[in-house]
Amino acid sequence: MAETEERYEKIHQNLIDAGCDQKTTDLCMVFVKEGQLSDMMPILRNHRNALLESVHKGQKQIDCLDYLLYRLKESGIFPLGSAGCRRKCTFPLFFGRCLCRSFRTERTGNCS
Repeated sequence: MAETEERYEKIHQNLIDAGCDQKTTDLCMVFVKEGQLSDMMPILRNHRNALLESVHKGQKQIDCLDYLLYRLKESGIFPLGSAGCRRKCTFPLFFGRCLCRSFRTERTGNCS
């Protein structure tokens, strides 16, 4: 009996870790407890497809940003690898502003 509960808990945690919402998790757990694993498969496939679609969307957004950075570099507006801010930061200037301050990210190089 304890093994069965441990198995259920592992499946439940895996569903949560996979990003399933509460409704999907509860429904899948009903199928698991009733031994109807084949009924659970379409739900999991749909969730997987949704996750994969979001990955593809994110990749497309990254590609768009990469293209924009490439075009800006080629046009000379955004001279990547050029001198940085007045503080001698390794970040390039963008319209006269240092990117280390614009993006509020962890500064690198000599910028302080």
